[in-house]
Amino acid sequence: MSGDPLITPERLGTREHILCVAERLFAEDGIDQISLRQITQAAGQKNASAIHYHFGSKDALVDAIYDLRMGAINLRRADMFAALQSQGKTEDLYALVDAVVQPLAECLLMSDPPNYYVQFAARAMEHPRYYKMAWKRGKAGRAFAQLFDAIEHALPDLPPEVFSQRFGMTLRQVFGELSVHHQTHLSGRSRGKANTALFVSNLVDSMTAALAAPMSVRTRAQLSSS
Repeated sequence: MSGDPLITPERLGTREHILCVAERLFAEDGIDQISLRQITQAAGQKNASAIHYHFGSKDALVDAIYDLRMGAINLRRADMFAALQSQGKTEDLYALVDAVVQPLAECLLMSDPPNYYVQFAARAMEHPRYYKMAWKRGKAGRAFAQLFDAIEHALPDLPPEVFSQRFGMTLRQVFGELSVHHQTHLSGRSRGKANTALFVSNLVDSMTAALAAPMSVRTRAQLSSS
């Protein structure tokens, strides 16, 4: 868990510095595995209560990481959705899914300071409590809520319960796959932006196909009996 010379309190301010360090540690080792004390030490804070002063608790710290990153992501999604509206493409499933995925993928190429949000979010999506927090925060974003509703509208044959489950499954897959790609990108094994563009396009293809897949006879039977 080495520090990064680009992440310094002088560059970012103490609060954002702590957030960036926590994001990286959570991304690398998992949220439950990292203590507030470890974050305090890694952030070079001499005051042992620095995190409690700025955030109050680990849950509040996690929530603040979402605040730090989701603003720009939601603005990008809002712009993409507005463009789809102006083009009359709000029923174009591929384009709608792209507007969900692309802003997340763009985080992969941010490097000043290094951005570990996708890997952090993938960890959170695997955690029962933090998954609920992530889902709640996502739906609270106007652009995400608009895209969610538009995608559901574009799939009229899927009952709400099936759609909601399927969307959650595919979104977790998106975070997981982007996280793996990000680790490859950071290790220098990828070919940079061109490789990421192909990967993201293929990921959007996969998520679109998964959402649009017809329900099986078995699923319909389970739905009827529930």
